[in-house]
Amino acid sequence: MSQSTKKKPKASTGGGQKKPMDHQPPSSTPAAKTEPIMVTSLGREWTVDPASLDDYELLADLHELQEDAGSHSTEAQHRATTRVPRILRRLLGDQQHEELKSHLRDERGRVPLVDALNFFAELFDGLKHLGNR
Repeated sequence: MSQSTKKKPKASTGGGQKKPMDHQPPSSTPAAKTEPIMVTSLGREWTVDPASLDDYELLADLHELQEDAGSHSTEAQHRATTRVPRILRRLLGDQQHEELKSHLRDERGRVPLVDALNFFAELFDGLKHLGNR
């Protein structure tokens, strides 16, 4: 019988081989942004906690808002509008949400919907530039 010879694998010198990206230690991943995000609107700065953006329910609300806003149905358009207060509260927190309502309140004691929607658009305009900073 013939005897087969197998080559032994060379011992790694540790210098030339690269580790696959999925084997990198967690410290090699970019750190999450932890400093508050400042957005200027209505003549003042509003603070958004970056942790509020890491929220599945916020993502679901935004997705449903986008779907409803793009619909031609009047009912869907109304649903889109009613999602805005919940999204603003998630982003601003309870205290700033109350401050926003006080700031927007008119002489009749009401918060005009168009003003709240304009603020919502300005807030998101400020947040969408986060990737450019």
